Amino acid sequence: MSITTTGSVSHTIILKEEEEFSPSMSHAETDGETQELENDSFHSRADLLTEQTAKLSRSISMEENDPSETALESNIVMQCIYKNNLERLQECFQNELDHHRKELLSSLNQRDLSGKSPLDVAACLGRFEIIQFLISIGAEVNSTSSKGYTCLHYAAAWGRKSVLKLLVEKGGNFHLRNIFEERPREVANRYNQNECVYFLDWADAKVKLEDTVSKSLEMVNEQDKNATVKLTKEEKFIVINTCKEKQEWMDKNKEPSIQDYEMHLTSFLNIVQPILQKIIEQASVSMKDASLSRPLSRVKYPSSSHSLNGPKVRV
Repeated sequence: MSITTTGSVSHTIILKEEEEFSPSMSHAETDGETQELENDSFHSRADLLTEQTAKLSRSISMEENDPSETALESNIVMQCIYKNNLERLQECFQNELDHHRKELLSSLNQRDLSGKSPLDVAACLGRFEIIQFLISIGAEVNSTSSKGYTCLHYAAAWGRKSVLKLLVEKGGNFHLRNIFEERPREVANRYNQNECVYFLDWADAKVKLEDTVSKSLEMVNEQDKNATVKLTKEEKFIVINTCKEKQEWMDKNKEPSIQDYEMHLTSFLNIVQPILQKIIEQASVSMKDASLSRPLSRVKYPSSSHSLNGPKVRV
């Protein structure tokens, strides 16, 4: 990794392997020489970079408003993130007379010169409390860069497990992929961030069980409104009761293992899937019958001037 500085000119710290995962810096007051930070371990490089971030950010003045500066340098949100100054952000937001308040609100989801949002940079640096605050006032968790990266990708790359958990709790979509088809999970695995890999696998198993239970209950409730799809009272009771049991188990057990979630999902499907399949098959037959019963005069056929093949549909 190299850091190039020239007086107080803005600069960017670049990771040779992946420039995308490097936060941008500003106002570095160093001796102007190029410093080489070499280490075979990504973890060590991240620690050195974080330390350098703290050192460089001390020279940032939050009240500067020099129009010749870059957008990053004049952005109070980014400055507070680098300085880890949550109090200044809160003060700025709460005080309507603060002359930086408008700037704060307008730059919540603004991207800097390297294409990173405030949440992206905060995720890289592990600014847990600042991330909480930014989300509470409107920062978008699932905002993507031009290359498809979200703040979850950055948190995963830097091994910020606690930040990842927070972002997922706040609605972060850990299935979003960048232009290289990588989810945060693949990024974490690429950088050997094993704790993040495990957490994302755990979150995926949790969501699969939650969604399956929720959608199964929804299907049973919807069939009551459909005169052509009927379950027996016993079948309906089985599905509703099984959904209730699984929901109670999830509410009671906050930190089960991945294997626990997978086991409960399998047992749930073994019980309810045959019944839900009945709903699907009955609905399919009803739709087919309704289509066949339509008067021929109402069926529209393509004209001879159009291709009978129709448009190609991606599946």
